[in-house]
Amino acid sequence: MYTIVYFGTPEVSTYGLQALVNDKRFEVVAVVSQPPKPVGRKAEVTKSPIHVLAESLGIRVLTPMKSKEIESDLLEIGADLHVVVAFGQILPKSIVDIPVYGTLNIHPSLLPHWRGAAPVPATILAGDELTGVCIMVMDERMDHGPILDVSELSVDGKTTQVLLPELMKIGANRLPDVAAGWINRLITPTAQDHDQATFCKMLSREDARIDWQQGFDAVERQIRAYTPWPGTWTEIDTPKGWQRLKLLKAHVDTSLDASIVFSTHNGITSIGQLVIDQLQFESKTPAPGMDVAKTQKDLNWPVR
Repeated sequence: MYTIVYFGTPEVSTYGLQALVNDKRFEVVAVVSQPPKPVGRKAEVTKSPIHVLAESLGIRVLTPMKSKEIESDLLEIGADLHVVVAFGQILPKSIVDIPVYGTLNIHPSLLPHWRGAAPVPATILAGDELTGVCIMVMDERMDHGPILDVSELSVDGKTTQVLLPELMKIGANRLPDVAAGWINRLITPTAQDHDQATFCKMLSREDARIDWQQGFDAVERQIRAYTPWPGTWTEIDTPKGWQRLKLLKAHVDTSLDASIVFSTHNGITSIGQLVIDQLQFESKTPAPGMDVAKTQKDLNWPVR
C-alpha cells in the first residue's frame, strides 16, 4: 500500500481524494487544505469542503497559511507520493520533491494550453471547442511538468459551473490507475511542448463588467466563462438612473438589431443581438428574460 499526502481545498478537489480513499492500493495519510475562513454575510469561519471530507474520513488535516510552514511535517510524514488538486497555493520545489515518487497534479485543460489559475474560464472565453484534463508530474514551474495522462471533453456550450466539475471528476476517476502506473514505472511521462504554451490569469471582480466592443459572441462566452464567479454585469439607464444589470444566461440571435440598447420587444429581452435568457436587476431576484419582456414591454434603455 502506497502512502499519499493530498493537497486540495474546494469541492472539486474532493473527487480525487474520495477516489484514492476508495482504492485499496493507497492510504491517504494526510490532507493539506487552505485554512478555514469567514464565509457569508455573518462571516462565519468555515472549513473548506476537503477539510470537512477528510475529517469525516478520519484523515489528519494540515491548514497552513503558507505551505512552507508544514515542510517539516511533510518530511516527518514521508509519504510515497503527493497529489495536488486545486489547492490554491504555489508549492515550493522543496515540498514538491519530498516524496520518492514526486508530486502529481490534476489540471483541467489540454496542456500546454491554458497554464495557470483559471484554465476552464480561459477555455470558454477563447471559444475552444475541445478541452480536457491532464494528470502531470509537477516540477518547479507552474503547470510545466511532463504529462502522464490526458482525457478530452467537448466544451459544448457549457458554463464553468458545469464544465469544471465534469473535468475534475474525469481526472479523479483516472487518478488511482495513473498514480499506480507512475509508481510502478508502467507509464512513460511525455514532456510538454513549451513553445505551444498559453497562459491564463487569476480571475478578479473587475473581470465581470462587460465590454460591448468585443462583440456579442464574445459576451455570450464571457457570461458562460464567469458563471458562477465573478459573474457578468453591465449598466442600463433606467427612469431611476443608471443601474447595474447582471446577465446570467444568454444566446446570440444575429437576426436582431445590433444596436447596444436594452430592449424588450416581441416577447424578447435583449441587448443588441444578445438575447438575455436569465437576468437580475439591481436589488432584485433573478428572473427569466422572457418574463421581463412580457411585464415591461417596449423598453429601450441605453447601456454602458
